[in-house]
Amino acid sequence: MSHYLVYWHQYWKDKKERIPINVNWSTSSEKMHETVRAGDWLWVIVSAGEKAPNEWKLLQVIKVHKNKQESEPSRWGDWHFIGDKKVSRVFSLQTQPDFAAIMQLLTFATGRRIEYKGKKIGQALQTHGFRALSEKDAILLNKYAGTLMISRSRSKKPNYVK
Repeated sequence: MSHYLVYWHQYWKDKKERIPINVNWSTSSEKMHETVRAGDWLWVIVSAGEKAPNEWKLLQVIKVHKNKQESEPSRWGDWHFIGDKKVSRVFSLQTQPDFAAIMQLLTFATGRRIEYKGKKIGQALQTHGFRALSEKDAILLNKYAGTLMISRSRSKKPNYVK
């Protein structure tokens, strides 16, 4: 089981178009399609929007149930990861602080941290559409997620690292 950080670059545009958040992820990255497997975790981040463009938020965590290629591509890409609805979670953006400080702590599987700040963080994450996290990063994100309010009210705190 591996963990990956992904950036939903078009989140605010999609939100304006009333596209709902679900537990699936689509990408045009063939490398991501070849790498991510069932049982892996996708940690989805977004910018904080027009009012705070230099801030970042943790939007959701998706446990990948299935990796598939559609016969017809969607606007988000040809490859689709179907999430496990029972354990994937969406977090409230309104109740969390700027996630940028946490992202600066991540070492990733490569050992290379994000060196950028503000809006440029998005550029650091867009190379192949994802970045593999280290085991230490997964533990940090799991702890952070445990402190966040989940959009769908749940009394039980989730545990993403098994």
